[in-house]
Amino acid sequence: MSDTADPAWLTVADAEEIKWQGQPRFSAIAPWVVLSVGGLVGLLAAIGLGALPPLTAILAPLALVPAVGAFLSLRQTAYLLTTERVAVRSGLIGYRVTAVPLERIQNSSFNQSVLGKLNGYGTVTLESASGSDTVRFRRIDNPQEVRSVIDRLRVGSGSESVPGSPEAWAAALREMRALRAAFEP
Repeated sequence: MSDTADPAWLTVADAEEIKWQGQPRFSAIAPWVVLSVGGLVGLLAAIGLGALPPLTAILAPLALVPAVGAFLSLRQTAYLLTTERVAVRSGLIGYRVTAVPLERIQNSSFNQSVLGKLNGYGTVTLESASGSDTVRFRRIDNPQEVRSVIDRLRVGSGSESVPGSPEAWAAALREMRALRAAFEP
């Protein structure tokens, strides 16, 4: 699905295998670019029409702050799915990592806007059993496929495994057969 090299921002255990990692689509910053370009054009138009003094042109770089901030935030955002957990790295200058073990994930969903459906992107939302940890993979490619991988991993994560060893179950079976034999005519 995507590159599976170990990320520098999270330690992956030897027994843990990376199944998917990604980032939000570049189009996620489009509204901020439009805002910045609009602000820049408006400022320059006001200067050109004489509504603002020419000295205010030194403020023009400030119009680009929203787009630059959104770009830096996008570059710092990363999503990771392993055989043991899901993790999100986010931030602007520094970063924050949120990791939730697969066995704690209770609900998963994905949604796509009309544009997302046409262009193949959407958001996957994962809710933990405690309700305090909600993880979102925002504006990712193929959200339905990513959610399917998560759901398959959740089933095999041990949260639904049978307790006890095979030897203990074999001993219980022998005991049940002995009890049955004792009560049969």
